[in-house]
Amino acid sequence: MAEKTKRRDLKFQTVDDVIAEAQRLLDSGYQSNGNWNLGQTCFHLIEWIRYPMDGFPKPPWFVRTIFGAMKMFGMIEKMKQGILNDGFKPGTPTAPDTVAQPDALSDAEGVQQLAAIIERMKNHTAELYPSPLFGVMDNETWHTVTLRHCEHHLGFLEPKTHEQVG
Repeated sequence: MAEKTKRRDLKFQTVDDVIAEAQRLLDSGYQSNGNWNLGQTCFHLIEWIRYPMDGFPKPPWFVRTIFGAMKMFGMIEKMKQGILNDGFKPGTPTAPDTVAQPDALSDAEGVQQLAAIIERMKNHTAELYPSPLFGVMDNETWHTVTLRHCEHHLGFLEPKTHEQVG
C-alpha cells in the first residue's frame, strides 16, 4: 500500500487567515510534503479564486461530458456538500493550466499575488461566473469553497520549526 502523504489539518475561518498562513510559511520557511512549492501553490489558488470573477476556462469536451453525467446522476451536489463540509481530497485531478512550473513564481511573489487576489475577492460585488462543475455559486459558497481549497493545498506545506531552520 502506498504511503500516505503528510498533510496538516488546517481550518481557516476567513480569507485573511489564508494570507496569514501563506505569510507565515514564507517567513519561517517550510517543508513541502506534496508536489508543489509555496509559489506553485499560490499560483494554483490564485487561478481558482480568479475564475469566478473573470470567467472559467472552457473544460475539454470529455470533462464536460463527465460533468454532465455527474449532474445527471446527482453526484455534483453531493460532491459540493462534501467539499463544503469536509474539504478537498488528496489526489483529485485539476486543470493543467492551474499548475505552474516550480520556478514560474517565487514564493514571495506568490504570497504577494495571493494577498492581492484575496483583497480583490473580498471587495468583489459583481455577479459570479458559473463554475463548470458547481454551476452558479453565491458569495458565501464561493468563499467557503475557497477556504477549503486553501486549507487543502497549504496543508501540504509544513512550517519549519526553530530547530529545522538553519
